Amino acid sequence: MINVILKDDADLTDYLPIACDGESLFHAFDNGVLLCKIVHVIDPDSIDLRVIKNEKNMSVFQINNNLKLGLAACKSLGVKLIGVAPADFVKKVPHQMLAALWQLLRKVIAMKMNLADCAELFRLLEEGEDPSALSKMKPEDILIRWVNYHLRKNG
Repeated sequence: MINVILKDDADLTDYLPIACDGESLFHAFDNGVLLCKIVHVIDPDSIDLRVIKNEKNMSVFQINNNLKLGLAACKSLGVKLIGVAPADFVKKVPHQMLAALWQLLRKVIAMKMNLADCAELFRLLEEGEDPSALSKMKPEDILIRWVNYHLRKNG
């Protein structure tokens, strides 16, 4: 998913595509650049991209600033980062990094779950329900409806 949403970003040619196997994901996020870019996809006003340092040999200070910027922006988006710190990305602590990344990617997916981008969602409406009800639902609830719809449809 990361490869898809950031594929056209010219600043990320050294990072993408990320291999789907091994530990490439953790290495790609260890300097904060990709973290900031994903946050920017979710909310373009959350990070000024000019502030992100994206150089070949960044100093520890620059990396730490990128990570602090990205994590602060994550928190402003409502991402729960209990115990997640810049050092977790530098040290490549999988469970801490994945906790943050999963929540960010979930937000990216949720952005696409609307009737305008995915007209098929109208099938999930219950009898007599207003289409605006879907826009008020959490992505998880829409997913549950989608699964139940297909289970009923296929007996």
